[in-house]
Amino acid sequence: MKLPLHKVLITEEQIKRRIKELAKQVTDDLADENPVFLVVLRGAFIFAADLLKELNFPYEIAFISASSYADATEPVKNVSLKPCHDIDISGRTVVIVEDIVDTGGTIKALYEFLKKRNAKRIEVVTLLSKKARRKHDLKIKYVGFEVPNVFVFGYGLDWKQNFRGIRDIMALETNDEV
Repeated sequence: MKLPLHKVLITEEQIKRRIKELAKQVTDDLADENPVFLVVLRGAFIFAADLLKELNFPYEIAFISASSYADATEPVKNVSLKPCHDIDISGRTVVIVEDIVDTGGTIKALYEFLKKRNAKRIEVVTLLSKKARRKHDLKIKYVGFEVPNVFVFGYGLDWKQNFRGIRDIMALETNDEV
C-alpha cells in the first residue's frame, strides 16, 4: 500500500519530549498507588511502551481491545470491549492508556466497564486529543497533544490498518480516502 498524501503534524522528537513530561506527571501523581495501566489495543501499544519505560515505580499492565468505528470516519453507537486477560482491579487505580480520544465513546465505555469492576480511581493518559469531535464530557488529566479535526496516523495509529510504525504523527492532506 502506498503512503497517502500527508504532512507531519507532530515530530518524533516532540513526541519523545512530551512522553517524558507525561511520565513525570503520572509519577508525581500515582507512584504510591501501584496502578494498573490498561492499554487500549492496537493503536496505543507504541505510546504505552514508550510511556511505561519512563516510569520507575511498581505498576501492572493489562490490555483491552476496543472497537468503536464502523469505518475510518464514522463512530458506531456501541463500543465493543474485549479484555485480553483477567486482572483484578477492585479497589485499584486504573490508568487507561489510549492513542487518541476524539468523540470520547471508547473512554466512556471503558469508564463504565471499570466502575462495574470496582476500580477505586480511573485516570486516562492519551497521546492525542481531538476536542472538535468530542461528544462526551470527559475529564482527561494527561494529554500529550491537542490535534485539529483531521485524520491522523503514525506512531501506532493506523491508516487502513497500515503505517502504524511511522515515527511521526501524520495528517492526511485530503480526507477523500478516509
